[in-house]
Amino acid sequence: MTMIKLALFWGLLSTSLFAQTNQVEGQGRFQSTEDDSVTFIRSQLIADAVRQVVEKELQAMGLNAGGFFQKLDQRFEDAFQAVHEELKQKYKIDSGETVSVKQKQSYDRELRQRRLTMRAQFGSLARAVTSYSIKNQSRSTQGTSTRFMTINARVDRRILNSIYSDFMREGRARFFQSLLVAVELDLKDGAWTELGVSSSQDFVRVLENYWKTTLTPKLSRQVREVKLVDSDLSNRVQDYLKLPSELEFAQDLVTQEEKVEGDEFVATENLAEVQVSESESITSTSEVLTDSLLLKIRLTLTKVDEDLLLETRQLSFQGDLLLIDLRDQAILQSFDFPIVEQSYPTQDPQALSSAIATAMARIPSAEFDRIPRILNNVRSDRARAQLQLKGLRSLRDYYQFSNLLAQKGLTLDFNPTLKEFNGKEAQIELNYKGDPKQMTDLLKSFHLSNFGEGYELRIENLERPSQFEIAPLVQTHNATQSENL
Repeated sequence: MTMIKLALFWGLLSTSLFAQTNQVEGQGRFQSTEDDSVTFIRSQLIADAVRQVVEKELQAMGLNAGGFFQKLDQRFEDAFQAVHEELKQKYKIDSGETVSVKQKQSYDRELRQRRLTMRAQFGSLARAVTSYSIKNQSRSTQGTSTRFMTINARVDRRILNSIYSDFMREGRARFFQSLLVAVELDLKDGAWTELGVSSSQDFVRVLENYWKTTLTPKLSRQVREVKLVDSDLSNRVQDYLKLPSELEFAQDLVTQEEKVEGDEFVATENLAEVQVSESESITSTSEVLTDSLLLKIRLTLTKVDEDLLLETRQLSFQGDLLLIDLRDQAILQSFDFPIVEQSYPTQDPQALSSAIATAMARIPSAEFDRIPRILNNVRSDRARAQLQLKGLRSLRDYYQFSNLLAQKGLTLDFNPTLKEFNGKEAQIELNYKGDPKQMTDLLKSFHLSNFGEGYELRIENLERPSQFEIAPLVQTHNATQSENL
């Protein structure tokens, strides 16, 4: 099915199916344990019942319910992997150390509870349920641990379709030019020489090279090359981030945009040359960085204690990781590493520095394993645009404009988000799917459209429809509209 046919399909679907349904019955089932609270059991039963309600509604809408839940469950498993790794580190599972029976039981108990809690919330299926009532609740006659709950629910099909399309959306996964690895390493309450390190820069370089070697084969199908961020590249990245966003209709930062005046093509002025003095170098950089990722790894090493008699030094490691898509500066992955404390013998400085480097190198390994799966979900047909809405009388005007965007932009999957609001102006991030030209053409159609009694929407520059204003209707405009009628 082509993109055009798909867009028409969704458009037709929206006119006939996006209404609140009659009550739909769903039954939830949950196998409880003696450690589960009444609140936890109730939440699990409701979540499972909602899942069945959603399945019935998707089938009633003629959609692929089986394929939807298959993709939802797979994405859940991918997302939960990080939690699983975190708990294994916390309880020292698979670390080679002896784990007591009590510790293993605590691990199993927390793993089960966090898995069930996260699964009940994953996908935000409850967003599609506008209201529900509990019809009955019971236990199994063959055992008290199996619980049942039946609910009657009403579903907003428009919201459900949005959730469905998020998981089922087709599109080619993006291929990135480079992954830029930027490492920040900090030492607190100690000196590098105490750790057997003569040069902190050399120490960082060892970690960087190790991580580059680790990431390169993992991402070979998704990233052309892995680069380490030195001072020169860091400056170029900062310059690139200062440029107007590509999503603010600034594709002309790289190439000149052409517009039609009469029968002639006229090249517009390159925006980068107007706003940035070093246009040539920055523009060439932007061509590469637009299709690149930035991976920030920050680690802090703290000296906790030292035993001079036993010649040991206790250190703690903590930090975080951030993966950013430089096309729109969207955060694809973020993780706070759990704090780890370890004691090291200090007799041999070289052995000490080697042991510390090995420990720090392993810290982000679990998150590295998640990156390929995360990048598989980054589609080449998604983009963002920055919009400005002026003349707001209240926050209600934003919600009216937001609903208008979502309704009119259904075929491009418009998803607006409020970023800033000062009472009279709103900064809006518009997430959409498809061709930027289709997006801008659709936005242009909002010009002079009705916006409540006595007001209309105006666009300041139709060539770049990013700034909207809510303004009173002009009398002459009203007269013209009346004549046309």
